[in-house]
Amino acid sequence: RQRPRVGRDRGEGEPARGDAGEFPGRRSMRTRPAFGRCDCAGSDRGWEVAGGYTSEASHVRRSPTPDGNSLLGGVAQLCHAFFHCSPTPELASHPDELCLRVACDPAGRKCETKGVVVVAALRDRAGDLRFLSRYSNCPLSSHAEEYVVRDEELVRAVKEMAPEDDARSSKTPGSAGTLTLYQRLQPCHGSSDNRGPLWSCSDALVAGLHRELLGPRGVSLRVAVSYTYRAHWDVRGFESERERRWWGPKVEAAREGIRVFAAAAEDGVTLEALNAEDWAFLVSLCDEDVTRDYAAAFGEGEGSRGCGAFTAPAVAHRRAMDAFVAAEIRRHSASGPAANGPATNASIAGVAGERTERAARAGADTDEGDEPRTFAEKMRLKRRLAAANK
Repeated sequence: RQRPRVGRDRGEGEPARGDAGEFPGRRSMRTRPAFGRCDCAGSDRGWEVAGGYTSEASHVRRSPTPDGNSLLGGVAQLCHAFFHCSPTPELASHPDELCLRVACDPAGRKCETKGVVVVAALRDRAGDLRFLSRYSNCPLSSHAEEYVVRDEELVRAVKEMAPEDDARSSKTPGSAGTLTLYQRLQPCHGSSDNRGPLWSCSDALVAGLHRELLGPRGVSLRVAVSYTYRAHWDVRGFESERERRWWGPKVEAAREGIRVFAAAAEDGVTLEALNAEDWAFLVSLCDEDVTRDYAAAFGEGEGSRGCGAFTAPAVAHRRAMDAFVAAEIRRHSASGPAANGPATNASIAGVAGERTERAARAGADTDEGDEPRTFAEKMRLKRRLAAANK
């Protein structure tokens, strides 16, 4: 998730005037305007994020699309939105980056991976699709989950499918249907760079969207992700105290975000890795050549007519990553902060409290003075971690 540019009228993490917040200790996203000005059109973020986005409203794409194009486009868009695997030294069998765009782009360009895409699919109790929409983050303004929570059309579709006074529904989880959010990254929980410790999309989805809208109508919430967001890092492998102090609170916050979903499991909320059925559904939202290419790669089609991006190594890599993500979600759903060790936890707790207090006092995001300064430095930290864990 991209750090916003400075010098705007209101910083990305700064609350709007009058925002009281619906959840204690965290800023509300529902009190913000539904759609407004967006800076993507003037940014240099690349085609995945900036292309064609001229307002916040353009970050929401309905199905069927007004222009008749597919919801997820070609191979490059599918990779950017879901399939891409960042370098993950923690996954010993496939530690390197996986990018399908390289195989199809004449210039050999890779995905930018800074954008976050959410596809929301609302299905009734019979499994029939009642609502479908795609949401893309504005790295200078809003997380993709914000567009989901603020989408009046989604709210209307839920209410029409499952009225709160519908006597046919027992109001047990899933008795009226399920809202599935397909996401590239797990929802943040005080762990993103551009929001800081007071911001949680996990809380907004669980304590907001589900508790206030879905749960009372017997609609369950399922979030299926293709990658964990920092939760799989082990800060004990970082060689300096500075690095542990900077990354420790963010890593533990991401793990706590997983536990937010686990704690609501009995209420019909789940956080899972994408499975084969999920991938088949997402690919069905792409261009026809992508669908044929994918079917051929998985032995379900006669042959590829696309660019051949779904090679056997790519398929094996993605399957290994899905299994890794599923294992990480299970591990952190059941574990507490002890996974980092007592000494590291003391540092995490102290720094997290210090940063939260400073942010609350200043009304702004966390102090960034000791942040690793470059992407290369961040990658070095990950490589050191992998070497330490071998």
